[in-house]
Amino acid sequence: MIGTLILHETRPEEALMPIRRSAVVLGTLGILSVVLGLLLKFVLVPVLTKLPGSTDLGITYSGTGTLLNSQALQSGDTKHVIASNVPITVGRRLKVTSTHGDTAIVSDNLTIHAGTQALPSNHTYALDRTSLKGTTASKGTTVEPSKGALSSTFPIGPKAGNAYHFYDSTTRNIVPLRYAGHDKIRGRSLNVYTVAATGPVKDPGLLKMLPPALPKKLFAGLASLLPADVRAKATPATLAALPDPVPFTYTGITHITADVDRQTGVPINEHINEQVVANITAGGQTLSLIPVLALDFQITPASEPFPVTFRRFA
Repeated sequence: MIGTLILHETRPEEALMPIRRSAVVLGTLGILSVVLGLLLKFVLVPVLTKLPGSTDLGITYSGTGTLLNSQALQSGDTKHVIASNVPITVGRRLKVTSTHGDTAIVSDNLTIHAGTQALPSNHTYALDRTSLKGTTASKGTTVEPSKGALSSTFPIGPKAGNAYHFYDSTTRNIVPLRYAGHDKIRGRSLNVYTVAATGPVKDPGLLKMLPPALPKKLFAGLASLLPADVRAKATPATLAALPDPVPFTYTGITHITADVDRQTGVPINEHINEQVVANITAGGQTLSLIPVLALDFQITPASEPFPVTFRRFA
């Protein structure tokens, strides 16, 4: 459900050990920096620009959410249909499940924890192991349609500019990944990218959690929850003409800002805001009602990759 770009980290500790020993011999920071620069250029980059088949990475986000209480909805308890500003954590696991030459099959699974609720969101991609863009899967493997777009991670040394596209799993659309300039955090030079995606919800897993329709008598009880401009359009005559049950459609709205290390491709921070808005068709027009799911979260301090080190995928 959540179309976000997860960080990756690289640190070949065994390659750094000779550098530490040579520092004593060379005796100057300047010479050490030159050696490190050569190592990164000629050793690390060729090895680590190809996604390892052993990749298995976890990350945690935290924030707040607005959630639909399905039990309250079905029982007609309109006072408790929407739970707002609920603290949430999001656990994410990015794992290469198989490789086929230059193609990796990647599972990108999230679980949103809100109180006692756990909402899973599982996705599978075929990624080019070098560019990390979506590609064609081998015959018999089912993946999401992310071809040509980033979905889960940035490549090492990401380009400054609008060269990338992003696959939004909620709407299953491919949208531009906008370059918003550069920044610096704790001495690291960053590229800032933004994503904006809006469209009908097409994520099958998410649609299974959302009610496709609501009995008319229950829908009438939701009127007090609607924004004033929507209530003005939902006149008694308009509501009377609605079918029973009242069918819903859903719109997904996603905004992401990612501060990405220029050298490693590691997102130093990500801020994700996503809404799912319920709609009805009434009087020949589509009325957007209320968000039934709204999430606002970012990487937790414990997951921030500082100090930025070079480590192989776990």
